[in-house]
Amino acid sequence: MLESLLPSGDEAQTWLTLALEFGLQVLGAAALLVIGWWLSGFISKRVMRLLERVPRMDATLSPIIASLARYGVLIATLLAVLALFGVPVASFLVLLSGAALAIGLALQGTLSNVASGFLLLILRPFNVGEYITAAGQSGTVREIGLFVTTLQTLEYYMITLPNTAVLTASITNYSRHPFLRTNWSIDVAYDSDLPQAISTIQAVLEADPRILSEPQPQVFVAGFSDSAIQLKIRAAAKSADFWTAEQDLRLALKNRFEAEGIEIPFPQRVVQLRSNGGDKQQSKA
Repeated sequence: MLESLLPSGDEAQTWLTLALEFGLQVLGAAALLVIGWWLSGFISKRVMRLLERVPRMDATLSPIIASLARYGVLIATLLAVLALFGVPVASFLVLLSGAALAIGLALQGTLSNVASGFLLLILRPFNVGEYITAAGQSGTVREIGLFVTTLQTLEYYMITLPNTAVLTASITNYSRHPFLRTNWSIDVAYDSDLPQAISTIQAVLEADPRILSEPQPQVFVAGFSDSAIQLKIRAAAKSADFWTAEQDLRLALKNRFEAEGIEIPFPQRVVQLRSNGGDKQQSKA
């Protein structure tokens, strides 16, 4: 009875052959997947390095091309694995197209990031290396990927933003124009000599070689507050020099005002007190 359940010699040989063939296919598929995964990363890095050596290659496009090369190798590896198991590639592609539609509906947010990434490359509101503010974050653009855009802040934090969030938000690009123009004010006391204060500011601006003569720097009275006269300063500098120039100008103006005896007042209020006899007393606080 037990002998009837055991396979005969021919059947055992057949099962052994099938097991060996299937086992070899599995091992081959696993080897292909490992090699393909390693090769995709290697080719992606290699393509990135080669593109960096091309003089006229746009640094914004390099990460996208490297990513496409990586995913291309992974897709070729998957097709090779399927062919190893005897799956018709043409039939698989038809099946994959139908599955892609279902996956696309389920991953609309992810696919919209890919579409937004390509739109960012086409519209070019910013390039790699430019300093921007987008989606509430500021930093230097390090990479525009298929799914995300990476920014590096002044504190060297790396911020990753979905491409959709970047594309749909307002974008401020501080590096696109060859120069930037400062627009800030400084307060002087009411009893200050206004012509002297204005000429002092103009002298400080002219002494800084980073301040451009065109557009011409402007200094004018912008308003009157409770305790000071507001002077507005407009001066332009090259984008690369703008931030340091603005910081240095603030310090230079403070020191020059102190040397010239021009007061930068702190908030104060004049209080008048009346006694019962009608006499007034004035105090300043």
